Amino acid sequence: PWVKVGNVSSDNEDSAKCGGIGDSALSWMQTTVIGKGTLSFVWKTSCEDDPDFDDWDYVRFLVDDVEVVRKDGVDDWSVVEVRLDALKTHVLRWEYVKDSSGAEGEDCVWVDNVVWIKDPEPIPEITKDSEVPVALYGSVDARLLTNITNVTDYVSYRTWALGLAGVTPDAVKASPNAWLSYALDTDALIATAPKEGDVVIDTFESAATDGAFEFTVMIDDIEVGDNALEANIRKVFDIEGAEKLASDRAGFSSDNVEVNTTAPENGNVKFIVTPKLGNG
Repeated sequence: PWVKVGNVSSDNEDSAKCGGIGDSALSWMQTTVIGKGTLSFVWKTSCEDDPDFDDWDYVRFLVDDVEVVRKDGVDDWSVVEVRLDALKTHVLRWEYVKDSSGAEGEDCVWVDNVVWIKDPEPIPEITKDSEVPVALYGSVDARLLTNITNVTDYVSYRTWALGLAGVTPDAVKASPNAWLSYALDTDALIATAPKEGDVVIDTFESAATDGAFEFTVMIDDIEVGDNALEANIRKVFDIEGAEKLASDRAGFSSDNVEVNTTAPENGNVKFIVTPKLGNG
């Protein structure tokens, strides 16, 4: 295995030195990083010098099993910088490879100052309620910050946002309708918010409970997803008109009826209105 040494380094501190190996062998070390970013390191070689980089002794650096760069000969510290643009877990691996015979110099290599600078995530992972405002900072839709105030809600939003096919996290953050799209669990970002006339009652009928009724609401050009949360649906609709109905002879208000939603049906939102005790 590679070992930590203090007698050879680029910054007078320490470095990683390849393990001592014989002919036709290799010594490697590896680690992983997640996401997009820039990786840099410095390395030094003291081994055989093959001008064609064919099959003599050399050190090479691989990302996800693909060789990116190699180095050989007796050469001082040099810098390597690699850009990683895939949003996934990357395997980083350094290998010192020896051919079937021969050795020059100290027959080893060193790696030092490995630095991983991850790109800022538009919708980062968090673990605390206090981190929600920071994670949502820069979002165009201010309703996200108003309605998402804890880790549980944020995780739900993040899962939805990162699961949108063909939509980048940056696009979600730049959307003026990100909150509405999330609250309705749409499979794409809503380009234009519904206007008057786009939201209509699709069905209206008596419910199983005596005195109760149920109705479904359809939104033009928007299909509500099956995972839309009741709390979010209620925030979106908020049963408009309750004040007017309460002032009329119908006497409809939150004091005498309970309004609930069920799982969306065929892309529509379903409400069930049930009289409270003594208000049948």
